[in-house]
Amino acid sequence: MRNKNTDFILTLIQKTNQKEIEWNIVKHNIDLPHDEKITGKIYVTSINDKKFRLFEYQYKHYIDEDEWLWNQRKKIELIDENNEKLYEFEYDYSINDLFESVSRQTSGIDDFLENFLK
Repeated sequence: MRNKNTDFILTLIQKTNQKEIEWNIVKHNIDLPHDEKITGKIYVTSINDKKFRLFEYQYKHYIDEDEWLWNQRKKIELIDENNEKLYEFEYDYSINDLFESVSRQTSGIDDFLENFLK
């Protein structure tokens, strides 16, 4: 059963793909637990006076007390004007699709391919 968070993320994907929502790459620090680290770009958008941040990170998945593997996930958060987290959306696989749409949009690859293939 889908919930409002999933519906929100799916709508973000759709509006990002239709270029109704524009994402920007930002450079600011994010406070993460010691066993997590950012692995790529940080994206931000504003919707109805609310700011959202999307990023990919690695976290340690412990197999044993002294043994772990690095796993990757994407995260979307509602942030304030100081780029501090107000709310973290529960993980949902659709966040991966959103991340793919946002990274494609901000890379400009679609415009490049269109011009190159003319």
